[in-house]
Amino acid sequence: MKYMYQKNVEIDCLLLVKLHFLISDRKEENVHEHIRHRCVRLGKLLVETGETVRVLAKMTGYSKSTVHKDLTERLQLVNEELAKEVREILAYHKSVRHLRGGEATRRKWQSQKKQ
Repeated sequence: MKYMYQKNVEIDCLLLVKLHFLISDRKEENVHEHIRHRCVRLGKLLVETGETVRVLAKMTGYSKSTVHKDLTERLQLVNEELAKEVREILAYHKSVRHLRGGEATRRKWQSQKKQ
């Protein structure tokens, strides 16, 4: 069976399916490798800077959800030693988040009083 593909080019349907699977297999392989590298880069960046997930997301351009999932779930599968260091830093951030929130609220009210 022939298939009309862009600008009236005839391509055999079976050939088109084979090409699609070859291309999609390569993409899938590259995507997974890309995610592994991203996890390690984010983990190293967190250990070096000690910043919060929100700041890391702004620095790198990824969403907070992506950064958090990479650091808490995926990094464990890629690099266990780095994941342990990251867990400790994230645990510290979690333990002081109520203090950071209170400080932010205090600054907000002080700036509103000045205006």
